[in-house]
Amino acid sequence: MRGRYGLGSRCANRREMGADVTVGVFFPEGTEAEVCADIARRQQLGKSKYGTTVAENPLSLRCWLEHQYEELLDAAVYCKRAIAEIDAQEARRHG
Repeated sequence: MRGRYGLGSRCANRREMGADVTVGVFFPEGTEAEVCADIARRQQLGKSKYGTTVAENPLSLRCWLEHQYEELLDAAVYCKRAIAEIDAQEARRHG
């Protein structure tokens, strides 16, 4: 990643040479910190539920994409439901 987090093209060049590069430590704040905490919690939940991490799971690429597709369908349903709730609140307020 470039720009905001200070990772520049020098890192890409070192990676291309096979060097193990540590650029610096980034401690997220606010929303980003909350997302990182959510990811850590989900990883622990997944490890306890499935006995493995995503990185260690030997599913095929197609299976991973199918899982992602199903998660995205769920997300679309949640989003549509939230939109309907906002629309209903707006209608009650203005109608």
